[in-house]
Amino acid sequence: MGSRNIEAAFVGNNLFTFFPGMTAEEKSDVQELVTYADLTSSVKFDQTELWSSWMFDYTQRLVISGFKRTSFITPDSRVLGHPDEWTSQLFQIVGTHGSRNLVDMVKQCFTAARVNRSVKAFFDHSTVAGKGRFLQLVPCEKTPAGDIVILLCGINVSFNGDALHDGGKRVILFVKGGRYVFDRTAYAKRREAVCLYLDNRMDHLLTRVLI
Repeated sequence: MGSRNIEAAFVGNNLFTFFPGMTAEEKSDVQELVTYADLTSSVKFDQTELWSSWMFDYTQRLVISGFKRTSFITPDSRVLGHPDEWTSQLFQIVGTHGSRNLVDMVKQCFTAARVNRSVKAFFDHSTVAGKGRFLQLVPCEKTPAGDIVILLCGINVSFNGDALHDGGKRVILFVKGGRYVFDRTAYAKRREAVCLYLDNRMDHLLTRVLI
């Protein structure tokens, strides 16, 4: 991918990225289903207080409606003692679950979401906006065989100004997710209900960007 810009979109805490090759209808289906799962799970669970429960409910709603999991990122947490450890630790966790394109999109997502800046600000000044950052990365690509593959990566970065250890400050990185294939035929049975729930709100919720 190099450093070229790719198409992306924000909906709440979900950052979608699309490798060239997907149709507008395919992108729309992914965005609508993920947004539906986000909103409906958030009715049941407060993401800031019950992130693990929220993530489980969120991914289950996706699976019921057309996401087929092909690999599972074992829930993992890493304690970071230096801002430079952030990206290397994350890519050790997710790097074996997607294609080169998907993993490269994850890297560009973090630059766009400015999570690195929050981590660096904590180590430099012990101040961040809130106690943590939550982000759902949804990089997507279409394979030569026509499969729509998604590397769903849920990130929770926990900051604690009192977390002082022998080596200094610590930030805890939590990662959950997996590799999925999106079955649009299965989703077609749910599309009407999803669109009815969203009630034409996508234009207001979604912000398109290049990253």
